[in-house]
Amino acid sequence: MCSAGFAELLFREDFRELHPHYGINTRDLVNSEFLSLEVIGEHGGKMKLSHHGNDPHYMWNGKTPGKTAVFFHFKTPLDLSGDSLLKINSRHSGKALSHPMVKIKGEWFVAKESATGQDVFADFDYPLNELTWAKFDTEKLSRGTAVSKLSLEAVESIGFFNPYKGLAVIDGIKGCATRLDWFEIHGDAKKNASLSVKPTEQKSPFFEKEVPFYQTGYELSNKANSLLTSRGLLLRLNEGYWAAFNTQNNQLEAVFKGGEEPVSLDSMAGVSYPHEKAKANKMPLIQGDLLFVNSKAEKGVSQWGSVEVGADVTLINYMLQDRLVREVMSFDEGFHRAIEISAGKGEVRIPLGTLNSTKNGFKWHLLGVEKGEAGLSEVSGVTYLKVKAQSKPTQVQVSFNLSGQKAVVNKGVFAKPQFRSHPFSAEFMPLRPAHSTASQVFKVKDFQLPQRNSYNRFVRPTDIAFLKNGTAVVTTLDG
Repeated sequence: MCSAGFAELLFREDFRELHPHYGINTRDLVNSEFLSLEVIGEHGGKMKLSHHGNDPHYMWNGKTPGKTAVFFHFKTPLDLSGDSLLKINSRHSGKALSHPMVKIKGEWFVAKESATGQDVFADFDYPLNELTWAKFDTEKLSRGTAVSKLSLEAVESIGFFNPYKGLAVIDGIKGCATRLDWFEIHGDAKKNASLSVKPTEQKSPFFEKEVPFYQTGYELSNKANSLLTSRGLLLRLNEGYWAAFNTQNNQLEAVFKGGEEPVSLDSMAGVSYPHEKAKANKMPLIQGDLLFVNSKAEKGVSQWGSVEVGADVTLINYMLQDRLVREVMSFDEGFHRAIEISAGKGEVRIPLGTLNSTKNGFKWHLLGVEKGEAGLSEVSGVTYLKVKAQSKPTQVQVSFNLSGQKAVVNKGVFAKPQFRSHPFSAEFMPLRPAHSTASQVFKVKDFQLPQRNSYNRFVRPTDIAFLKNGTAVVTTLDG
């Protein structure tokens, strides 16, 4: 089935990213102001809002002991005559089926067609005027008399009929289960001008333009180069370029033009290598045109520090031997690394990589440094920046230009970044402790994250800490 040529999106329904629970209900819907949810059938209370690992939040019937039907009732009827389309994203294990349903003038109808046979999340399109409809008995949960033609001018609800009982994994064998991630209704917007749901009610892309960096593992594998990094940093440069930085050995590993999706969405885990017991079985893959790759790891005494984000600059910090290194990377007709090394004893050697004058026609240039403070050297094909012992911080810039010309020194990039005072404009609910077991220990039963916010994005917490005054500070996956 194909959605090409169908009318515009009227609305999309997704499930809220809440803690998994049985008894899925209207409160679990994103568009709960327009939709209400009803489940009928044997032990419909076993219908679950579920979530595992990197899977989305979805509706799951794996524990229902009999046939079930799920209804989504509209606040006002929709005119779905003409080239209307129901589009769903779902996953079906075993012999699980999921038949589309519509309610018209108080009567339910079920389609013969069904999504089935694919144990991965996939999109399924249902042109509503092309389906084979029959009446549906809501008491017996069964198909009735076939209907030759169905008028879709006033659809009151849509639904999904699951004719088999749900079975989870039994004795290591996959059972019979349906997982519904989301659905969309496409139709004539003019006929449904009074619809109160905005069609843009879908999630923002994973990689957002205003996010300057991502911490994640990544992999690069081709005939010439191979990288496998479990703790990495993807820095957004300009002109669609990205820098991949290894925070385990504090080395730049790649510069590439990756657009808005620098790596694939496989795993997106920045804590460990995938293994056979993990939900994900491969690392995020670097995507785009490679400009520079450094696959030779340099051993040395270094320690990762942090990332500082200002209004127009992203600065990374790490320790190399006993000296603090602060670095800003940028792209402007070429790649530039502005590096500040704190005062200290002993020479510091920073590996720049295997780039040389014979590869892609590029060559490293050293700029903005007084004579004798620093220099470039090459050992076994690897170029190094060497900085001598100094009683004051040393600022240098190493660059290569696409044009082959020397770059202009980027002055002033090491000024302390000015942090935004309000990085996330959303309404946060103040928390009150449910009860305390000691003077300094509090237990909070539940609190609401700002799921509805100006970025139209779900909040994905990663950790929580407490200040001395008791204020909770939550970090998120997106920074």
